Amino acid sequence: MREIRVCDEGNLEAAAKLCIEYHLGIEVQGFIDPYMEHREEVIKSYKKVLPRINGGKSLHAPFWDLNVGTKMRLLRQETMNMFQYAYDISKELGCTEIVVHNGYIPGTYYEKSWLERARIFWQEFFEDKDDSIVMYIIMVNRI
Repeated sequence: MREIRVCDEGNLEAAAKLCIEYHLGIEVQGFIDPYMEHREEVIKSYKKVLPRINGGKSLHAPFWDLNVGTKMRLLRQETMNMFQYAYDISKELGCTEIVVHNGYIPGTYYEKSWLERARIFWQEFFEDKDDSIVMYIIMVNRI
């Protein structure tokens, strides 16, 4: 990804205007809340605007309380669900990248064990996926 992306930060029209005027890409942030109301309407608005943007298109996945290396089975499943949600919306909108946070909090897990669980998580996640979408994992906290 060698280009500048404008984060829409909930203001799609303003971000799209900048992207079109300056030939930039966009990071869709309108779906970080998986429990948002009026999702279908929001998807329609993005489908109307995104084709006008010639730069790359990425989507920011939900991140609150998610953890790819957790030992907690239910939290792991919900993390998987949220990244699947982001993947599905990315496909629908024509985004080719997804930005995710890894969920690691220093001092809460033995690092090597967390990394091994995270590796397994991503292997399972990508088992049934094609190569059309790239995931960028943001390392907010040092491992």
